[in-house]
This record gives sequence, C-alpha cells and structure tokens, in this order.
Amino acid sequence: ELETSKSRFKAFAAAHGLPTPASRTFTRVDDALAHLREGTPPFVVKADGPAGGCGVAVCGSLEEARRDLVGKLAPRAGGPAGRVVVEDHVEGFEVAVNVLIDGTDHLVLPPTKPHKRRFAGDTGPNAAGMGSVAPVGLNDRFYRELGSLVVEPAIAGIRREGWRYRGCLFINLMLTEHAMWVLELNCRMGQPATLVD
Repeated sequence: ELETSKSRFKAFAAAHGLPTPASRTFTRVDDALAHLREGTPPFVVKADGPAGGCGVAVCGSLEEARRDLVGKLAPRAGGPAGRVVVEDHVEGFEVAVNVLIDGTDHLVLPPTKPHKRRFAGDTGPNAAGMGSVAPVGLNDRFYRELGSLVVEPAIAGIRREGWRYRGCLFINLMLTEHAMWVLELNCRMGQPATLVD
C-alpha cells in the first residue's frame, strides 16, 4: 500500500506525523490545472499508482504540467482514468536510506545520494534512479532527525496500521536548510542505493 499508491503514502504520512510536502490528489486535468494556477513552477506531478520509472515529473511550466497531466489522467486501455498527486516542489539535497526491519529492531544502512535525472547536469526526465553515490557526508543532526522524525514514526505507524512487515523500508528524503522531507517510502531495497550500501 505504501509503495504502490502515492496518495495512500500521503495519508499514512499525515496520520503518523511524517514530514512530507503538502499535496492534493486529482482525477481530472481541469481540477489539477486550476490548483496549479494558484502556484508557481516548478510543479511536481506524481502518478498515483505503479508507473514506469517512478511516475514523477518535475514540470517547469504550466503547459508542461498540462501535457503530463493529460498523459497520466487519460483512461487506460478501456479502464478508468488515472489519478495523480500534485505535490509542492521542495528544492534541496536528495538522500536515499535503506532501513532493515525485523519486526522488533531496525538497522539504518548508510545513506546514499541518488542521481535521478536522465542527463548530465540534472537535466532530462526523472528516471527514478540513474546512479547513486556513497558515502554521503552528513552530520549528527541528520542522524538524530532521521531517527526521531522519520524512521521511528514510520515503524510505529506500520505497527499501528496492523501490518506485520519484515524487510527493507526504503526512504527517499529531501533535505533543506531547515527541514527534512519524506518524498516516498518503498517496501523493498531501493536500487541503485543498494548497490553502494
């Protein structure tokens, strides 16, 4: 549920106190565009369900967002139209963390710095993981906040939801000067972060 539905993840984050960028969910292009017109680019548009790559587009203009929305919200092969999560854009330093969970204890593996854009210089479409770098020089404050603001609330939330989860919780973070934001949770080892852990 956490990985295959971005709107479900947002509901989980809100219920269990995980810091995540504000968002709204839409099924109609016009409604999503009306919302975006109240903001300024870049706009973050995420396919709600499973998607090729990560299904995330960072759009530099309203027209680019409109094209992306049309593609994501069109009816699928005779099925219903899609659903998107439109999220506030947060600019910062992106970090990926794999956390091993056995149901009682957990182990945080070394954080990595993902490279997601398809082309050099952070250009091109978001491709969900073109590479990863480690080690990443992060201070003690990062590890304290990672534990208290993200890892512990996420594991406690999983228990409160009644899920008996053992495995890897992959956490994608955006770090700004004053905040740590959870962009997504995946219930598997994140690749290519795993390759450098």
